[in-house]
Amino acid sequence: MIPLTCPICGQLMTQEEKRVVCQQNHSFDRARQGYINLLPVQQKHSLNPGDTKEMLAARRQFLDKGYYAPICNSVTEAFRRFLPTTHPVMADIGCGEGYYTSYIQQACHAETVGLDIAKDGVRMACARNKDILWLVATASRLPLPDASLDGLSALFSLFLPEEYARVLKKGGCAVEITVGSDHLRELKEIIYADVFEQHKHPAPCGDRTR
Repeated sequence: MIPLTCPICGQLMTQEEKRVVCQQNHSFDRARQGYINLLPVQQKHSLNPGDTKEMLAARRQFLDKGYYAPICNSVTEAFRRFLPTTHPVMADIGCGEGYYTSYIQQACHAETVGLDIAKDGVRMACARNKDILWLVATASRLPLPDASLDGLSALFSLFLPEEYARVLKKGGCAVEITVGSDHLRELKEIIYADVFEQHKHPAPCGDRTR
């Protein structure tokens, strides 16, 4: 069982059938679909943070056609190179509706947590794979103990080197995928009056890697 920490006080939580609770008695219920919402109101920046239902449904429809399967294969191969061969523990940060998370978990046979700030996305993800621990939470304050993961992925989502280094074990592996500077430019030119230049590049890890 992947250990969890309280998003309010940071203490370890006990996982029960219908809830998780810390020693300070901060309690979070397990939703009917199976996920746990560990995003307290003080960590929200809007009423419904993250992608909308419409965005998530459109992404699920697109991804389920297999167009991005080569990305899943590349990430899986990276994890197979660096994760332990027995009982690896990993997390997919910014999991959305769970397409990549489920693929990687099944391919790597890893104990896995999928985490996203969008509750609607996590709710959709629950229908994909019941063997994953799905959480609503913020990437900037992961509800995971220090040095608890063998690997993590941040696929088309924010990469936060300090926080990710905190939760990775010594020798742990972090995989990031980001888009190019001209990603979807033609589509943006149809939708928006002005399209601003964006300079995308992988996040530097430097001395933070372990």
